[in-house]
Amino acid sequence: MGACAQMLVAAGNWYIRVMDPPSAPAIAKALHAVVLDAKGKGSKTPKYPLPDIPSTRTYEKADALADELAASVGCFQRETASTGSIKCETGKPGSGDSNCAVLTLHPTHARRGAALREAIKYRGVPAELVTAGNWTVNLSDTTLGAKVARDLGGVLVAYDGR
Repeated sequence: MGACAQMLVAAGNWYIRVMDPPSAPAIAKALHAVVLDAKGKGSKTPKYPLPDIPSTRTYEKADALADELAASVGCFQRETASTGSIKCETGKPGSGDSNCAVLTLHPTHARRGAALREAIKYRGVPAELVTAGNWTVNLSDTTLGAKVARDLGGVLVAYDGR
């Protein structure tokens, strides 16, 4: 049996595998996302060096980082995504204007760097990443990065895959 044709529609910290490639552009447009080739042949950015990342402002628990994010731009409907990682909604509860954020604690700076490079490797995927110390915040709302970086003492790493 041959390989199935498929495309990925992606934005922020999510993707959808589209098994009918001709419909991928319409899905991407409707979701304000981009189309990537599922075999990794999508438009990739060169491996740019990461900016200088502050080594301070570390957290022992992801909940503490989530509390800081909540004070800045909101972090409600929290759910544990994996060990050291929380997914939540930014914005104001009940406003209808919320977006996903994924907060992750990393055991080493090298692992944090690898996670950042993986997140920014596709050009055009709308997302903002903020980081410092042992954490990253991946925001699907591309208007929040500068505020979160300022409020949490971090640095903005990527906007729109650049």
